[in-house]
Amino acid sequence: MQKREGRNHEAYLELWDLLHKEDDKIAFMFDDLKRSTAFFKLAAWQSHGLVSERDLALFTEETQDAVKAINEYAR
Repeated sequence: MQKREGRNHEAYLELWDLLHKEDDKIAFMFDDLKRSTAFFKLAAWQSHGLVSERDLALFTEETQDAVKAINEYAR
């Protein structure tokens, strides 16, 4: 977002528009957290920069492989 001096309402509308556009992505990443969706959530977090390769390395090899496969398929 650009400087918002004197244009608070316009800045608010820009932010609202951005949140509205990104809502589906945010919902997919953080709604319905449970074991059956864990690999998909972790893959989404990684693809959006919330989980690094270093973070992923803390998980089992099976989890790492699953996350990488999901992200490769999603490309």
